[in-house]
Amino acid sequence: MRTHKIPLLITALITVAIIIVNHFSDGSFWKDWIIEPSIAEGCFCEHNYLERFIRQPFNTWSNLAFLYAGILIIYQIIKSKNVPIAIGSENDNYISRQKIIGIGFGILLCILFTGSFLFHASLTTFFGKTDMIGTYGIPLFLGMIGISRILVYHKILKEQLAAILCVFVTYISGYLLAFHYIIFINMIVTFASLLIIAGLSALYLLLRKDIFFDNRLLMLNLGLVGLACILWILDHNNIVCFPYSNIQLHSFWHVLNGLAAYCMFQFFRSETV
Repeated sequence: MRTHKIPLLITALITVAIIIVNHFSDGSFWKDWIIEPSIAEGCFCEHNYLERFIRQPFNTWSNLAFLYAGILIIYQIIKSKNVPIAIGSENDNYISRQKIIGIGFGILLCILFTGSFLFHASLTTFFGKTDMIGTYGIPLFLGMIGISRILVYHKILKEQLAAILCVFVTYISGYLLAFHYIIFINMIVTFASLLIIAGLSALYLLLRKDIFFDNRLLMLNLGLVGLACILWILDHNNIVCFPYSNIQLHSFWHVLNGLAAYCMFQFFRSETV
């Protein structure tokens, strides 16, 4: 629990700061920003309170899950610098040695929080694209962790170079995908493809005979992502939709994916020999 105290405190302080801003602001704050066209088509169930600073309250505040997960991972990686690494221990693995990966992933979760929070607060086109940097970036980063570990495993790349490429490729590709410099069929196909790549890379590593991972974390991740996708479909297609309700399925999409991303990162971090 001690590991969680500082990340919880930081998350709480940021939350209080946003509450203060929200109290003294209203919808006129966004009057010069362009509304995302898909909002008019009803791409989210939650009612749009255009007169407010935060126009979709539940879909906005639920993004705190990404913030907390990101801060927690960064804190864990930084604190692990003071832990001696014994060969063959749980600290003696690719993720633990190459801390740039953990810090980069934590920062990306915080970027996802920022983009998605501001998108659902403002419903504007610019923050919609910013949101997609993290939305694409998280499964892309997890896939790149797996791919880079495979390249290291087969001695194709040295660890440090593989880790740097993992972070660099993720951030650049996430930006290019979000702002449509790289175009696939649509958002759903792109996101699903990235999830499949991440899953296959994890499965490949899991099947190796000389390295071991906590496969319970992988199973938990798959369960959380599967449930999140079901809730997203129900919300996006207005199959289960109560616009004025305190329960919004898209908000659970945020929370479940925040948990899933944390579990998947911990899966890679659990490697032992």
